Amino acid sequence: MSDTIGDRISFEGNCCTIKYIGPVKGVEGQWLGVEWDDPSRGKHNGTYLGENYFKCRKENSGSFIRQNRPRDIKKTFVDAFIDKYGDRNVEEYINFDIKSKNTNINPKIQEIYHPKNIQKKLPKRYIVTLDHMAISELGNIGEIKKKCSDILEIDLSGNLLNWKTVILIIKELPNLSSLKLNYNQLGTSELILSNNFKFSNLKTLILNKTYLKIKEIKKLCISFENLEELQISHNLLTLKTNNDFHFSDTIPHLKKIFLNDNKISCFETVTRIFGKLEKLVFLSLASNQINTINIIPNTFISLKYLDISKNNISEQTSLNNLNILHSLVSLRFTDNPLLKEFKSNPSTFIIPRLRNVMIINGTKITQEERQNAELYYLSTIEKEIKSGKISNYSDLIKEHPQWRELQKKYEKENPIFNTEKNLTEKIIENKLIELYIIFEKEIIKKKFISSMNIRSFRSFCAKFFKINPFDFTISYLEGSYKIIYIDDDSKLLSFYNLTSGETIYIKQNKPENYTQQ
Repeated sequence: MSDTIGDRISFEGNCCTIKYIGPVKGVEGQWLGVEWDDPSRGKHNGTYLGENYFKCRKENSGSFIRQNRPRDIKKTFVDAFIDKYGDRNVEEYINFDIKSKNTNINPKIQEIYHPKNIQKKLPKRYIVTLDHMAISELGNIGEIKKKCSDILEIDLSGNLLNWKTVILIIKELPNLSSLKLNYNQLGTSELILSNNFKFSNLKTLILNKTYLKIKEIKKLCISFENLEELQISHNLLTLKTNNDFHFSDTIPHLKKIFLNDNKISCFETVTRIFGKLEKLVFLSLASNQINTINIIPNTFISLKYLDISKNNISEQTSLNNLNILHSLVSLRFTDNPLLKEFKSNPSTFIIPRLRNVMIINGTKITQEERQNAELYYLSTIEKEIKSGKISNYSDLIKEHPQWRELQKKYEKENPIFNTEKNLTEKIIENKLIELYIIFEKEIIKKKFISSMNIRSFRSFCAKFFKINPFDFTISYLEGSYKIIYIDDDSKLLSFYNLTSGETIYIKQNKPENYTQQ
């Protein structure tokens, strides 16, 4: 039995790659050191009794197997295709000649296996699925040559392929637009990494659980320059590369990328590597280890759909930063620590912070839901200000960058959210002012919070001086002579720029004289 390092073999359907051939210390015979596609079948990293024989890409995915152990029979691509979809020589395939009209053969069997009926299994152009069929070579392509031009999508997941065989296969599929190679431990190939192979028709490439490194993936993509969708989930990727490493010069037409279930911890790295792809509209980073979201300006200019669920995001600044993505309309953000207090209704927390997002966690936001969420958000900010949790303007804008925009949006509908127009460093809403109030010969001195509305102030004066709340005017002097009337009950005290020490004049209206006619 002739084995070579890098060969793909399988035992009872479990695929692995040969990493070592030879003796093993402490045991007799010839052994194969293999790395299993399924890491759970492994026992070590290629080290036995203190001696290292090979290295594994995946932690503890290696083991030793006797070289003479019976293994699964490999198939060619052509054989697998014929096994599943039928042969042009159908009568030979089922070991009888339909044309002979053998009376010993059940008529129903003859009908089922008639070539015309087998061809009906497949439409003119079709998706071919040949996953987990122990395919290792191309085979005699002439047997299915005519069918190859009709194949648009093919699934070769979980086979025993290397890049050389993959290239031989797709060269025979001129109209192929989607290639799925999940669970194939392909490694690197000098042939494909030399950039001598080009396949411009391919639009979708799926490489989940292939455990390729990001630099290998980029070199691979050079051969598929017109890719629009790339799936590289479950590959242990960290994306730690040089600062000048990016994909925009390799696959500039990419629209979708899936990076789920990797070991990515830095969103800024994702931005640097993929942010310059001007046509990218979909990015999935679910189930990674991202803690914060920092976006480099002028990146992801076309991104509409972002999935960053099941990460470690705990600061609302990260959510606020997503407003930099002006094209973003759909966000998945479930299972992040930031939403721990909003598990029952996370949208209430997310909606007011992202002005353009219309779909959250797969659900479309109605206009009423947005308004309710934004008003609730403003009320929580007001509480933070009144409690002193936020004590200056810079902290307010840092924590709630949407505050000014929303406060302006709801100024008429909800006066309680009004604030002084020339707000600078101090937040007037949380500031007390001491006023002198004069009514006829009576004068009082009292402190008021500047966020108090005039309606409440009028009510206080009416109650204190025991007069009709609708039967007096409120005014103060600006300078020495100019009388300013406080007559808009919807405004706040802060609107009139009142400061401590100001004098307020309460003047009861004169009763009108009526003449009986």
